[in-house]
Amino acid sequence: MTSPNDEESADDISALDPLASIKAIPVRALIAAGLLLAIVVLLGGLFRHHLHWGDFPTWVLAITTLLALFAAAFAALVTYELFQIETRRDIAAGFP
Repeated sequence: MTSPNDEESADDISALDPLASIKAIPVRALIAAGLLLAIVVLLGGLFRHHLHWGDFPTWVLAITTLLALFAAAFAALVTYELFQIETRRDIAAGFP
């Protein structure tokens, strides 16, 4: 369980470094990408004779599309975090 002091210290840290919570996102994304890659490789090994996995340009296009999706999701998360920080600052300054 978290105590109110833990929440206050987390707010103090984010006040000093607004991007502190965002810096952990690439690490989590790499872990998720590694897990997804392991699943795809495992399925490829199990079903290599049953499924047609496409050719090299198709894989390049698929990987590029996934990277674009991850970049857009990362940008959305950064924007949302910064919006929350700016909203808290506006409220603290007394803006409606």
